Amino acid sequence: MLMQESYKLFIKQKIWIFIMILLAVRMVSVGVTGYDSHYMIDENEKYYNAYLKKYEGKITDAKQKQIEKEYKRINSSGNELLASEQKNKAFQVIYDQYTYEREKGSGYILETRGWQSILEHDNLDFSLIICIIILMTALWGNEYETQMDMMLRSCKKGKYQTPFAKVMLGGIISIALSAIFQLIQIIYLAGSVGLSHGNYPIQSLKFFQHFSYHITLSSAVVMVFIIRLIGAVLLAFMTMLINIWIKRKTVSMIISMAGIVLTTIIFRSGSMIYKLPLPLGSLKAAGYLWPPQFDSQYVGSKLVKVCTFKEISHRMFMAVNAMFMTEMMILGVLCVIFFSKWRIKKIHIYKKTIRLMTICFIASTLFATGCSQNTNHSKVEVSISKEDTQEKAVWNGKTIEIDYDNNNIIYTDKSGKKEMLIRDVFPSKLIIQKIFIYQNDCYYLSENDESNGICIRKIDLKNFDNTLIYDSTDENIENYFGIIQRQKTYDEEFNDTEETKWFFVTDGYIYWKKKFYIAQVDIKSGKKKMIAEGVSDDKITYANGILRYVNAEGNTETCKCE
Repeated sequence: MLMQESYKLFIKQKIWIFIMILLAVRMVSVGVTGYDSHYMIDENEKYYNAYLKKYEGKITDAKQKQIEKEYKRINSSGNELLASEQKNKAFQVIYDQYTYEREKGSGYILETRGWQSILEHDNLDFSLIICIIILMTALWGNEYETQMDMMLRSCKKGKYQTPFAKVMLGGIISIALSAIFQLIQIIYLAGSVGLSHGNYPIQSLKFFQHFSYHITLSSAVVMVFIIRLIGAVLLAFMTMLINIWIKRKTVSMIISMAGIVLTTIIFRSGSMIYKLPLPLGSLKAAGYLWPPQFDSQYVGSKLVKVCTFKEISHRMFMAVNAMFMTEMMILGVLCVIFFSKWRIKKIHIYKKTIRLMTICFIASTLFATGCSQNTNHSKVEVSISKEDTQEKAVWNGKTIEIDYDNNNIIYTDKSGKKEMLIRDVFPSKLIIQKIFIYQNDCYYLSENDESNGICIRKIDLKNFDNTLIYDSTDENIENYFGIIQRQKTYDEEFNDTEETKWFFVTDGYIYWKKKFYIAQVDIKSGKKKMIAEGVSDDKITYANGILRYVNAEGNTETCKCE
C-alpha cells in the first residue's frame, strides 16, 4: 500500500519536480546566507586560519604563555605595514576568544563559525515548510478532487488501510525531507569553515556561557536535528488533517501556510513559542538550548537590564516533547477516523479512543514535567546551628571541606586520599564561603571581596559535573556598553555589606541569610524575594516546607515557604 501511494504521489502527480525545485532553492539560500562570521575574520582570513591552526585546542599553561607573549609583541610593535595590521586584527579575534575561555569558558580555542551558524539561530526554513505543505495536500487532495474518497470508503481495505498508509507515508516523507534540507546546511558548513572539535563543551561558544547543562557541540547539533524532524512530522500531520477537513488542495495550502506565518508574527521573539505544542517551536528548535538572554532598554531616563529570552528548563523541554509525541499520535488517528468516517458509525468506540488518548496525553505530560515525582516536603529536613560555618560536611562516610588556600573543595575518601572537586581550567575570582550537601550533590556558595551578591554552583558527587545554579554577583554594577552603570540603592548597599551567614538548597529554591534578613530565590525563574526580616544568627530548621528561625527578640517564628 505504501508503494502504491508513493507511486500515485511522485509519479502520477509528478510531485518530485516540486521537491527538486525547492531543494535547489534551499541550496541557493544556504550559499547566499553563508555562515556566521566577523569582518575582522573575513578581511584577514589567511592570518586568522594561521593563528587558529597554531593555538586551537585545549588551553594549556604553555599555550597560555605563547598567546600572552604574542599579545605583548603585537602591542609593543610599531610596524604599520598592511600585512602586520592584518595579522594584528586576526590575532585580536583569537585573543578575544582566549580571554573569554580563560575567564568564563571551558578552556578551548576552536573554529566557532560553523557551530554558531547552527546553534545560535532559530530561523525557519520556509523552503522545507512549503515543500511539506505541498506534498501533504497533494497526498490527500487528489482523492477528493477525483471523488475517489467515496469509492475508497466503500471498500474494506480502502476505507482503513488507505488512510493509514497515507499517514505513514506522510510521516516518512516529512522526516526524509527535513533530514535532507538540514544536511544541506551541515554539509555546506563542514566544507566551508568546518565543524571540528565536536567533542568540546557547548560553553566553548560565548553565546552559551550561561547554559546550565554540560553537553558537547556535536550533541547539541544532533538534538536540534532531531527536534526539527519532530517539527516536520507535526506540521505534516496538521496539514493532512486540514486537507481532510477542507477537501480542497488550494484552500488547505493557504490555511496551513497562513497558520505558520501568523504564529511566526505573533511569536517572533521570546521563548513562549518553545513552550507550546505547535510545530513552529520544534521547526525552529535551536531555542530549546539557548541560555537566558538580556538586553538593555530605557525605562524613563534609566537604562535597565531586561530579559528578552527565558531559558527552557529541562522539565519544560521534556514536557513539550512528550506533548509533541502524543499530539502526533492523536493527529494521525484523527486523519484515519475523519477520512473513513468511522466516527459516525462507531461513535462509542470513537469516544473511548479519544478518552484513552487524552488520558495518555495527560499522563505523559505529568511524567515529563515531573509532576508525578514532585519533591515531598516531608522528606526534606535541614538544620543549621549557630556554630555551623558550613565549611565541612560528610557524605557517604567521605569528608568534603573547603580548601581556602586553593579556593577549592577537597574530597577525602575513607583511605585518606584527597581529590579536588572543582576542576575548572581557570580559577574563579569568587571566593568559596559555604558548602551544603543534599543527596548526591554538593552545593557551594561563592562571593567576591565586596560581598555584593552570591554565586551558587552544584557539583554532582557521582560524575563531578559542575553546574551554575544562581549568580547575582554582577547585578550591582551592570555596565551597558559604557553608557551608564546601575547604582545600588541604599537598602541594597546596607543588606549586602555583610557576608552570607548560611544557605541551603531544597524544593527547587535557594535560601540564605545575609545581614538581618532571609532571602528566597526560585531556581527556575531566578525570582528573588525577602521572606523574613529581623532574623538573629541562632539555629534555623526547615521541614515540611516550614522554616523556623529566631528573631531579634529571641522568639522562635515560623515561615511557610511557598
